[in-house]
Amino acid sequence: MQPRSHVYLVLIGLGVTICAGPAWAQSSVAHAADTETVVSDPSLIGQCLCEAQAVSSRFDALRSAETQYDDAKNHAEATQREVDALRPKVDPTSAEMLDAYRRLLVESERAKAILYSQAQPDDAKAVTRYNQAVATYNADCAGQRFDANRRAQVAQTLICPVP
Repeated sequence: MQPRSHVYLVLIGLGVTICAGPAWAQSSVAHAADTETVVSDPSLIGQCLCEAQAVSSRFDALRSAETQYDDAKNHAEATQREVDALRPKVDPTSAEMLDAYRRLLVESERAKAILYSQAQPDDAKAVTRYNQAVATYNADCAGQRFDANRRAQVAQTLICPVP
């Protein structure tokens, strides 16, 4: 992708369009960094560190739920393929073959039940929890600059609630 030569900001609600060159954008960023407040309040720093930890924890839980969902889905699909492959081969006069087919059907239905009643809802809940943690972090902490020394001090004794 080629770098853009202009920055375009459209204020839809006001119906205003502002176009400026790269020098304006760079000077605005530099100016914003110069005037940005550095947070040194230990309670806010601790809150944001705990919220970041919660996002990380929720992300790990999300990955775990996705893995469990994928495993359950793969198992349900595999057992259904086995049912589909065996169905035309079943000899209705063979009790042994009919029993094997019924056991496979039961296994296939059990795999689908686990997928739809457990793995899928657990995955959806993990997505919701992760999104909530990210939204909370973004609302409270995103864009904050913390005093590095104070942050290190707070981090040494920080005890966060289990998310």
